[in-house]
Amino acid sequence: LGVRGNWQQSFTAERNVSYDLGLDIILSPTALVQATYYRSDTIGFPNIGGTFLGIPPVYAKLSTGWEFLFNWSIDPQWRIIASQTFADSRLIGLESGDDFSSFDVLGYQLFNVPNYQTSLRLQYDIPSLNAALSTYFVGERSLFGSSQLPSYNRWDLTTRVPISKAFTLTGSIFNIFNTIYERYGDLGNSTPGTTFSLGLEASF
Repeated sequence: LGVRGNWQQSFTAERNVSYDLGLDIILSPTALVQATYYRSDTIGFPNIGGTFLGIPPVYAKLSTGWEFLFNWSIDPQWRIIASQTFADSRLIGLESGDDFSSFDVLGYQLFNVPNYQTSLRLQYDIPSLNAALSTYFVGERSLFGSSQLPSYNRWDLTTRVPISKAFTLTGSIFNIFNTIYERYGDLGNSTPGTTFSLGLEASF
């Protein structure tokens, strides 16, 4: 059982105070559960969406959330990592006295920030191969005000194969099932379809 904590303060133009508190629970020599709460207060956060008004309004922003992680080494070769995140990130007021009430963004979840995310990763690791199958479930995301982009699920596969002491062959398939979760005009670009990647890493 362990407790973690962190606190940061920034004195830049975008002033920020952040902290997080965490709890680690060791269930067994091969299984770990982590829970983390975080909060971030930002003053001087520019809302880019307001630039059409002439001068971007400057907001105060509050971000809070929980992160849960389960890490289990089933045996020396197989591992499961699962995580769940809940996030709330909103503009909570104008820093300046300018009246931008006609551009009402206060109180809504920030643009493209999902309320929750779930991920699951199954990993296989032996000296001659490292492979991982990952799935991500992303909740609804704010588009503009109360408008929402729908939730989606994506699957990825990554592999690493050492072919010598200095070289490793890498290969990946992203978005295996060609999930269409964004279309042109939603966030500016459409979703990348199924994508293949092949590479060679060298270390000396």
